[in-house]
Amino acid sequence: MGDFTSTAASWLQTLVVSSAALAVGLLGILYVYQEKLLYFPSMPGVSKLTTENPEGYRHPNEYGIDYEDVFIPCADGIKIHAWLMKQPQPTTVPTIVFFHGNAGSSSISLVAGLIVENTFLSISAMVDQVMPWLSYVKPVVLRLDWSNEGRIPTLTHPILFVAGERDELVPHTHMQKLHALATKSIRRQWLPIPRGTHNDSWMRGGLDYFFALKRFIDSAVGESTPPSSDTANTSERHQEDGASIVSSDEADDGLDHSHIPNMLDQHSLLFQRPGKMHHDEM
Repeated sequence: MGDFTSTAASWLQTLVVSSAALAVGLLGILYVYQEKLLYFPSMPGVSKLTTENPEGYRHPNEYGIDYEDVFIPCADGIKIHAWLMKQPQPTTVPTIVFFHGNAGSSSISLVAGLIVENTFLSISAMVDQVMPWLSYVKPVVLRLDWSNEGRIPTLTHPILFVAGERDELVPHTHMQKLHALATKSIRRQWLPIPRGTHNDSWMRGGLDYFFALKRFIDSAVGESTPPSSDTANTSERHQEDGASIVSSDEADDGLDHSHIPNMLDQHSLLFQRPGKMHHDEM
């Protein structure tokens, strides 16, 4: 009996030590390789080089857009490949810096406005959502946080919040809270996409989506100069500007979802210079 008890205790001790070592090892891996869980420079089934893309996705010149290949050096020695798409009269139109996100980016001048689409409050809040079992050890292993909820309240320029109401990755409440936190923005605008999920809100919104973005960009560029005392007094009036995409569960958005969607299909409508876009005619 004594030998059995001793053996059982030894096995239990080994099990506890092994489990603890495994847990520490897994947390260590999570700490060291955290970036690999957040950034996906390549994805299965997706071309790694633009030359391997389907026709219409290889370069802007396929749509008659003048562009330049730009390589941006980073502190870690990596060079980011970007496209600088040029306008015939670049001094008369705004420059849009488009970041493609963490999977599958170019930067920085003075920002006139910010467009936030289907974004989370923070990495910490997302851990609570998708890995709740890690919530208790976040202070130990979480090095990256991206606290948007901490930054948004400090921003004063116009902000457009584009929120897909069926986002399956980032809870819709995250965007709602970010919008509520943008109290210093001279104009915060809420653009809900009724059937939009995390990656297809631009498609679900149809042309109305792009017109809403264009209206915001045009107005943000006009507001980019420092506000006078008169404009400061009107900030409360501008703060709750809203927009909407006309859509419903039963609505037909007029899009063919049988092929890969391409926003540049609307080249003739979306890439006109300001002053030549006539929304009322649509």
